[in-house]
Amino acid sequence: MFNVALYSVQPVLAEGLKVLLAGTYNLSGAYLTTEALKAGIRELHPELILLEVTPSITLEALREVREAHASGAVVLWVEGISPEFVSQALSIGVRGILCKTAPVDSLYRCLADVAAGSMHIDNELSASLLSSNQVHLTPRERQLMGLVAQGLSNKEVAWSLGISEGTVKVYLSRLFDKTGVGDRYELALLALKNLSPNGASAAARVEGQSVPFQLPSSLVTGSRNVAQKAPASAPVRPLAHIPAMHGNWVRQ
Repeated sequence: MFNVALYSVQPVLAEGLKVLLAGTYNLSGAYLTTEALKAGIRELHPELILLEVTPSITLEALREVREAHASGAVVLWVEGISPEFVSQALSIGVRGILCKTAPVDSLYRCLADVAAGSMHIDNELSASLLSSNQVHLTPRERQLMGLVAQGLSNKEVAWSLGISEGTVKVYLSRLFDKTGVGDRYELALLALKNLSPNGASAAARVEGQSVPFQLPSSLVTGSRNVAQKAPASAPVRPLAHIPAMHGNWVRQ
């Protein structure tokens, strides 16, 4: 059973969450201040850290939480959030972002995804983070993005596509320029949104046809401050088996 630490300024919320999680997760601690949270997670080492986003949860506070317990997976519980904050929070190492208005089953799904080593971003949020700007990708570029989204290394991508590792590097360089992303991690996030069966490009899956991609507004404005890279390796799975999730994810 996974242990969950909660930061919230609402004691009643903590009590309700304890009841909801009973039997699946253990609410190991509920904290009203970030200082108490950092002290608690240093002592208890919970696998999941659920943070209600309040004015106290700044980017610096998130860094301090990560430093206090680097192996704990952080999930943000938000009412409203800017694309810039999302981008920087993900670069710090946040693994999940969930709307406060999301139904209970979305909370379960988010925690399960993050506990399993995946990333989860609520559908409402991911939709609001996309602009109408589009680029067109070839089927091979789309294939490569899907494999990067699964966390495969350049060598594994090359093996999967039957091309050389050097060719993969050339493709990646072109994709960075084409989509405006700064690294593999941003490319993976972009792919996971657009390559899902429910994504914007689902209707354009004919071999030889270029595929429109919508670019997140944080990328359109030129934000390239995501420092965390995509995982170096992950199990190889056919591209067609990428699941239609109710949020975006990337395997760790």
